[in-house]
Amino acid sequence: MAGTMMGESVSMRVGRGLAAVVLAVVLVVCMSMSGCARVQQWRQDRATAAASAASAASASAADAAEDEDLKNFVTDDVNVCDIMSAGDMEAILQGQQLKRISFHRSTLDDGRVELECLIDLVAKTPYAYFPADQFDISYGSSPRERPLIDDVNAIGSVRNVREVSIDGMEGQGVAFFSLSLPSYYLKWRYPDGYELSVRMIGGNRLQWSDDPTDTILIPMLKAVAGTIHAAASGPPEQEAIYPPNGTATASPTG
Repeated sequence: MAGTMMGESVSMRVGRGLAAVVLAVVLVVCMSMSGCARVQQWRQDRATAAASAASAASASAADAAEDEDLKNFVTDDVNVCDIMSAGDMEAILQGQQLKRISFHRSTLDDGRVELECLIDLVAKTPYAYFPADQFDISYGSSPRERPLIDDVNAIGSVRNVREVSIDGMEGQGVAFFSLSLPSYYLKWRYPDGYELSVRMIGGNRLQWSDDPTDTILIPMLKAVAGTIHAAASGPPEQEAIYPPNGTATASPTG
């Protein structure tokens, strides 16, 4: 009888021990699986973060490369229509990048001279937001009997017409906004009958931008006033375009 009880006691102890071992193994396996799951999650999180960082770095590099390309559409030393350098013009345009220059000048039979300088601007610029697509400078003789402001008012589709005076310059100045081709204009008529005009040309967004007369148009007109007649008096140019092939290789005036 005692032997039988002893055998049962030993069997129970062995059973309990075996159960404890099994439980311990199960706990270890569960902990191991849980740990593996955490490690796997951490690895996934790190991989995701690394991918995001690589993507951001790639985007930054792409943006930097694009900005560098924008800077090289027209380099600072390019002569713009024999008027001024591209760097000086961009400074007056508050950093707006020049993209393409189209230049025309002629001498009429009576000796009068004309010049037209049309500049395409980069739509996306790394420097500053600028609502204009183009900037135009024109010069020519246009004798009139009536005051300049009356001529402007007779154009139609204009608003905000007002006279402008500039220290040190003789003549009549008028600033206005044209609705037909959304543009901010500044026209100046000299006593000898020549007229100089500068204008910002843009889409509908130009109508809602701040008036650039004081900040851009007047500084530009003052800057070109001293060189514009000499520039217009140079050899005739039917249409000089720069860059000729989309690459900066030559001045638009040759």
